[in-house]
Amino acid sequence: MPRLNETFCADESGAFLNGRKIHVNNLPVDKCLYSICGTTPETTQATVKMLDYSGYYNRTSCAACIDYAFVAAGRLGGLAYVFHRHNLWDYVPGEFVIKQAGGCIGWANGGRFAANSEEFIEVLKKTILP
Repeated sequence: MPRLNETFCADESGAFLNGRKIHVNNLPVDKCLYSICGTTPETTQATVKMLDYSGYYNRTSCAACIDYAFVAAGRLGGLAYVFHRHNLWDYVPGEFVIKQAGGCIGWANGGRFAANSEEFIEVLKKTILP
């Protein structure tokens, strides 16, 4: 993210922001900001459903790569990524960074989920899936 003067990367030894090791946050779902990205009608419904789990609001950058990086750095607790079509380059790099930062990844019915915990993944799935 050149505009913010930030470079995220990951390798087998961990995830990094400008060369410094980063980790997902360890906050519970009800204390986290989250992102729900997508172009499906389910995206709006999921945002409303998330209010049952978290009083914090959906924060999205409208760029999956940034949202993935923010989960890895602990700025967001989780994200749901729901599009009619997925391209590998939209989510594979971000998922790797999150895994290396200690996060969790999940997917179901066309949705891809990334978060600081399996509990958060399950909450995100409940909001997106029928």
